[in-house]
Amino acid sequence: MIRGVIGTVCLTLAACAVSTAHAQGRPRGPATLVARADSLAALDPATELRKAIERGDLRFIAVCGLSCRPPGVDLADSAVALAIRTGGLHYIEGTTDAVGNDAVARLDGVAVKYATRYNKLLARRLHLAQSPDST
Repeated sequence: MIRGVIGTVCLTLAACAVSTAHAQGRPRGPATLVARADSLAALDPATELRKAIERGDLRFIAVCGLSCRPPGVDLADSAVALAIRTGGLHYIEGTTDAVGNDAVARLDGVAVKYATRYNKLLARRLHLAQSPDST
């Protein structure tokens, strides 16, 4: 009996915490996805690209849905295709087309926005490096 009451109280408190968080503008869903979206939203794609280039990392960022693709770039572009063939892609974990809660939806949106900006900057950088005037 006491166990049942304690369990009910715990579930009620947890439900209140989730609904309060949602009412305060925090999306419902796994805390790890909320934190990942918050972290990603705080990053500057240009700064992160500079750091990646300094490490020699020229991978485009992919967001997953029905398939994993790098948003913001044309996969038929020869510079983009070569970079993907030689370096692969960096995948943003947690992105999916199976949007089961607010946290996933928010992460997907933040990830697409970030990856699009990052990938466009990287593609521009690769095109500049390939141009005859860059020597």
